[in-house]
Amino acid sequence: MATKEYVAATIIHELVHGYYNETKGRSLYEDAQHNDMAVEYVKPMAEALVGIFSVTAQDAMALSWAGLYGTSAWETLKSLDPAKATTIKLISENYKNGYKGTKCNH
Repeated sequence: MATKEYVAATIIHELVHGYYNETKGRSLYEDAQHNDMAVEYVKPMAEALVGIFSVTAQDAMALSWAGLYGTSAWETLKSLDPAKATTIKLISENYKNGYKGTKCNH
């Protein structure tokens, strides 16, 4: 079960899509939005998560990369630093699967 941190990262991700749709009139397709998000918004999204939850900057960055793994920015990161890319995915998956973070009460 996904944690509150993972859910919040997903909501922030979707809010950025909404921002693009409003400001660019849907002129950017989802793949283009994801590429732009990976370059321009991973760090601000991570900063928001650090401000909301008591997560490390590394964990917040990993959560912010979720949903952006197919982008050219991600592929560049993977090729330049495969160990870092693996760590990012592992951290994100741990929050997604409830091994790390605050479990949602339902």
